Amino acid sequence: DFVKGYNRLGSAQQSLKRFNDAIDTFKKGIKIEPNNESLWNALKSCEEAYEADKKMKFEKAEIERKIEEERQLQRENNNNDNNINNINSSNIEATDDIMSDFFKDIESSTQQVKEEIQIKRDEKSLTQKVVDYKLPDSKTLVEKLLSSNYEYKNLNPYYVLDLDIDAT
Repeated sequence: DFVKGYNRLGSAQQSLKRFNDAIDTFKKGIKIEPNNESLWNALKSCEEAYEADKKMKFEKAEIERKIEEERQLQRENNNNDNNINNINSSNIEATDDIMSDFFKDIESSTQQVKEEIQIKRDEKSLTQKVVDYKLPDSKTLVEKLLSSNYEYKNLNPYYVLDLDIDAT
């Protein structure tokens, strides 16, 4: 039997955290060659790593248990809060309906006022546009009326008077 093979196999199993298999492999190698110092050191190292891994898993499980207990307490507190809120909300529901109707009325009337203000602004801007408009002088108007193809162009007052399309 090849002792180095047991050492290599045990080391590979230890690195894969298969500690029981690794310990068994190291022990098989020691049975073949009981004076092999590297196998004894590897066995000791593997047993220490196994104990450290068990301790780490135990601590991790303890932390997870505490976290779960805290979550459970939070759920219970939330349930108690919800029960209190349900009791209070049943008393408040009647006033909530009245208040929501009141706020809906205010919101709709506010919206109507905003729409009216916007319409007035639009009318004012259109009126201002017409008031600010300056007609071209008569010479320009006559030139436009008598330009080439005048029979067709002078039929359009927007063209002749340089009016915007929205001018009324």
